Amino acid sequence: MPDTAVELSFADGRYTFWLALPQVIELERKGGGKSIFTMYDQIGAGLGIVGEQPVYAGGGSAMLTDIRETIRLGLIGGNSGMVSGAQIEVGPNLARDLVDTYNADARTEEAQRRLALSEAQHAVTRQSLATLEQQAAEWVHDGELRSERLSDAMAQAKDDAAELRREADVIRRAGVRTDCVTPREIRESGL
Repeated sequence: MPDTAVELSFADGRYTFWLALPQVIELERKGGGKSIFTMYDQIGAGLGIVGEQPVYAGGGSAMLTDIRETIRLGLIGGNSGMVSGAQIEVGPNLARDLVDTYNADARTEEAQRRLALSEAQHAVTRQSLATLEQQAAEWVHDGELRSERLSDAMAQAKDDAAELRREADVIRRAGVRTDCVTPREIRESGL
């Protein structure tokens, strides 16, 4: 199980919750095409923190369906639980039954909101890290290319400067004056 899975007391036992990519896609589809990040913001807007635990503080624009589906799909993704000392598998039917049976209890609704917040935070953290790692790799690559180009340009400038010095030395030895007279036609042409 990935390190983004969480194990929580829920319903009649202790269950593993995890939103794998197939569950995230289904959650977004069931949410009417709303992204998991929008759900995270909406669910989080109604939550507060007491001690270290998130609690429902009221308000927010989260849909109960979003919370319910996050729990159901998290159960399916986690696919395991411990009930009365026995390890069980949690498939789609059991996940639906658990959510249907324990959804109406006010205390469970608060736990559902906490779970939804936790799941959304894990999803955001995973995506944020992946995005940051990709951006950092691109910056390193760009920096290496720029460093290489700068080295090439500095070597070319050094070569060009040496050539110009040689040409200036030839002109000085030939006795050419340093004053340069611009022909009248060029001065008047505006070039």
